[in-house]
Amino acid sequence: MFRNGGGEEVGADLVKALEVQESALGTVGMDRVKQVLAKFPATVREQVAPLMKRMATAKVSRLEKLKKLEGTLTAQGNSFKGRELFFGAKTGCSSCHTIGLEGGHVGPDLTSIGAIRSSHDLLEAIVLPSESFVPGHEVSGGNG
Repeated sequence: MFRNGGGEEVGADLVKALEVQESALGTVGMDRVKQVLAKFPATVREQVAPLMKRMATAKVSRLEKLKKLEGTLTAQGNSFKGRELFFGAKTGCSSCHTIGLEGGHVGPDLTSIGAIRSSHDLLEAIVLPSESFVPGHEVSGGNG
């Protein structure tokens, strides 16, 4: 609906929608929002500037959170506890992801994930699961 741009009225609707769904914007990403906004008048881009600033601040905060956790990457893991966590009801990882023959099929198969992603990427995917998506598994955003 917003992908092809529009006038100020449509732009105002977009700004309202973005403000209402601000908590979900991490799944869309600032670059995508900027891409869509580029097709709207400058007045619309000015209206959304405070939201974009909040998104940028939130991104810095998320990166700081990851940096604090990077020390855990060198810690010795416990595969039994990891399996218990992955398949447990508390995290729900296995409701979407598969390991071996077990789990869901909504998200990517994680059986060999350690061979294709860095430990930093894995930490980000676990701590901030909405920040990065495997191609074909990203949020489509519907018609917007």
